[in-house]
Amino acid sequence: MITNNYPLLRRAGLASAALMTLGSVGLAQNPASGDTQISGQTVTSTINCNADFADEGDTEFLVSVDGKITPPLQQAEFNVCVVLDISTTMGAADLDLSGGAIPPGDLNGDGQANQRIDAAIAALQALVGQLAGEPNVDLSLVAFAKDAAILDLGPGAGQQTWLSDLTTDANTNGIADLQEVITSLDTGGLSTQNVGLFTAYNWEPGTDYTEALTRANEAIALQPAGENNIIIFISDGLPNQPPAFDAPGGPVFVAAAAGTVINTFGIEGQGFTDICAPGTPLRFIADTTGGQCLAANPEDLADAIGGISLSVDIDRIELCVNGNLVATQDGPGLDDMGCKVLSLGDTNILPNMVLGQNLVEGKVYGTDGTIVTASKFVDKTTCTLMLGLHPVSLMVDGIDRLYVDPILTFNVTEASIPTFTIPNMPQIVGLEFYMQVGMHNGPMFPNNPVQMSNGIKVVIGQGWNVYGSATGIWHWVDGSINPGGSFLPRFDVLAM
Repeated sequence: MITNNYPLLRRAGLASAALMTLGSVGLAQNPASGDTQISGQTVTSTINCNADFADEGDTEFLVSVDGKITPPLQQAEFNVCVVLDISTTMGAADLDLSGGAIPPGDLNGDGQANQRIDAAIAALQALVGQLAGEPNVDLSLVAFAKDAAILDLGPGAGQQTWLSDLTTDANTNGIADLQEVITSLDTGGLSTQNVGLFTAYNWEPGTDYTEALTRANEAIALQPAGENNIIIFISDGLPNQPPAFDAPGGPVFVAAAAGTVINTFGIEGQGFTDICAPGTPLRFIADTTGGQCLAANPEDLADAIGGISLSVDIDRIELCVNGNLVATQDGPGLDDMGCKVLSLGDTNILPNMVLGQNLVEGKVYGTDGTIVTASKFVDKTTCTLMLGLHPVSLMVDGIDRLYVDPILTFNVTEASIPTFTIPNMPQIVGLEFYMQVGMHNGPMFPNNPVQMSNGIKVVIGQGWNVYGSATGIWHWVDGSINPGGSFLPRFDVLAM
């Protein structure tokens, strides 16, 4: 073994490292799972294929992707606390109805139509209508301005914080109790903020996120442990009351520590935009608790909030290779023992693969915006042809040897290898050069990923001969070694 030639050792080491890189495993996850944004259900993506490598002689490499949402919704309990800003600015009548939006009118009977508060009431009514069809959902309300309160949702004695039946009409007046509370909300002008039923509250102007979130956490703390807790926080302004809502140990961090997801909805209007931009209060609340922040104009609020559903379905599945979209399967999913399942069938990804390592991703999209990506690496078998002017004998990995001091390298396969033409120059007769083929393929050779061929000594005008030994690759030459001739380096991966 040559041990005193540092440049040679360095080049040999680089060649070995290059071979190693071809089959590096990387970080892949298959299957992969994640929780839905709102309901806390589990979305799973699974990539299916028969092997972790493709031979260059293959005509296809089939991959499928399965998506699943579990557990069944019927087994999940949800507590939804809606927190609504009823500060003075919610009295603005700035709905843009020019695009055909349906005006909400005067839903709280305060004599002022089409205010932001009316749009918010319409949104809450739409949300209640949506959640009323969901099983195992309890709902509570918090209203806030300069102060905040958990609203009383029933006419009976004592505080009624949570409702399981959103259509309950305890006072038998033909109107659901929850609807009566919602339509009693009013901004109250510049002097007071009003909650009319079933316990009245009057507050001074202001926007206190800290009190609002604290009351919401208190409401959720009344529910049994282990359930899915969601806060829907709706505001058109910025917090302006101490203490800071985002202070360490404050209500945002209390909610996050308890596993409560806060989805925030920012009402934009009158030139107030970017309410959900990174770093804004509503975005901070959502990001800290694993929720989403959605900005909406007042006239669009009912569609945005009324579209919330705890019945998360599979929107679509995407199959990508090396970041490029290869195939898509649209939802919805099928019911399977109460779960939602969807499959993207066998797809030939071989035309999309490159020599060496390929990243295959199966992405499952939930209807709530959740994205779960399974990933795995698939090797398309590739080898490296090395040419040099000097032979060596360097141990690569304790088993295989490097027999060439490489000065040229080529990525090759058994079916794709360059033909070399020898210049028609008599003076090069007798010139020697050396060749070897190596590869790294962990999936194919798990006990010895590096595979090296025997060496080939070529003498122009005389011929070629084998030297050294082969592990997983046999190497030879076809063609003429004479000046003006052409030859083809050939090899065979013995395990393929």
